[in-house]
Amino acid sequence: MLIHRKLPADPATANATVTVGDKVRLVAAALGDISSPGFEVFGDRTVLQTFLSVLDRPDSAFNIVTP
Repeated sequence: MLIHRKLPADPATANATVTVGDKVRLVAAALGDISSPGFEVFGDRTVLQTFLSVLDRPDSAFNIVTP
């Protein structure tokens, strides 16, 4: 489960803080692209890579709506 809260990061507990420029960058990050402009990682970048490694890849053949 991922919970988004618009609160300042607590440096005492945050291993990494991510700033995403827009929704397109967020989707790109979920697909593994964390080097695009508009996507910034402050702190331990390996923490983000570990988090992304546990996300499932989307199934492009998944039918959201079926007749």
